[in-house]
Amino acid sequence: MEEKYEIGTWQRVVFKEFQSTLLARERDAKKFPCIYATKGFRANDHRYIFLDSANPSEPRSVKILGSAIRAYLEEAHTLGPNTSLVIICGPSDKLGTVEDYNNMFWDLLRGLRILDSKQWPMNAPVKTTDEHWTFCFNGEPIFPIALTPAHEKRRSRYASNMMIAMQPKWVIDNLMSTKEKREHATKTVRSLLKEYDDVDISSDLSNYGAPGTTESKQLTLLDGDESSECPYDDFDVC
Repeated sequence: MEEKYEIGTWQRVVFKEFQSTLLARERDAKKFPCIYATKGFRANDHRYIFLDSANPSEPRSVKILGSAIRAYLEEAHTLGPNTSLVIICGPSDKLGTVEDYNNMFWDLLRGLRILDSKQWPMNAPVKTTDEHWTFCFNGEPIFPIALTPAHEKRRSRYASNMMIAMQPKWVIDNLMSTKEKREHATKTVRSLLKEYDDVDISSDLSNYGAPGTTESKQLTLLDGDESSECPYDDFDVC
């Protein structure tokens, strides 16, 4: 960061904010709920890409991110157990709504699907409403979440510039590999979320594959109690 971006550039400013959030360095700062993201940051296992555009779903941004995600997935297994790819969008003069940013997020995933030259994994459902659906790219299941400048009460999903954190699904599978690990991780994160956010824990945060749920609702949480909706029932259907 110090070699590539000068002091005062938006990249340095936003990265510093991200660092302060994860490490809770500000006075009276609350501990960030996703302790695994903090562990990955401390271990230098995160990788970052900065977009010039505030909109990650623009065609040029999708192409840049497609190449970056492929490169990251090739490297990810050599990194630590809490690795993530963090996409940080450029600044914008206009603040959108949570729904605006969520739509950009989904349009990005749709664009990545169109760009993807690899077949969707045969064992992964294509319907986003399916309880076993998960996003896939380059043949690998990925868990991406959106953080936006419009979130106020759900502070765990706030970022001064739009961000998208992408984790290979094997990272989560390792964390949840046993019943005991799943219960410990869930209890720890939910306890911290209760203290961190100014709104109740979303009912859409559920165990993957639980009947009546869908992972798609977890990726773009709203700022209140309502459920977020994915605008795409199937990424292969216009």
